[in-house]
Amino acid sequence: ILGSRNGPSERIFVGFQTEFPALDQSVAHLVLYDWSTLSEPLRKQAQSVLDWGELCLADNTFPREDYRELVEITVVFLGGVVPRGFKLHKPGAHHTARFMVYKIYIIK
Repeated sequence: ILGSRNGPSERIFVGFQTEFPALDQSVAHLVLYDWSTLSEPLRKQAQSVLDWGELCLADNTFPREDYRELVEITVVFLGGVVPRGFKLHKPGAHHTARFMVYKIYIIK
């Protein structure tokens, strides 16, 4: 599905990790989810995801930090608030065995 590789890392993720320190990491101007364009069924689904994410963060139900990071990014993108504050974390492991990295990097 993902094509052939010479190593376990995706080149785009390696580049993102390398360039991250030079990028604007301010969260003041993040582009958030535009709720005004949603139909009612999608609005309900988005609200359900936001409620679930905020509950997970409140209950601290994460076996690993990358799970927490994905939920935090999702909650912020949907317009929610992260209890411990939100910042863009420096990209970490990006080998293909860590499936979570695809979701985190795409949202970042």
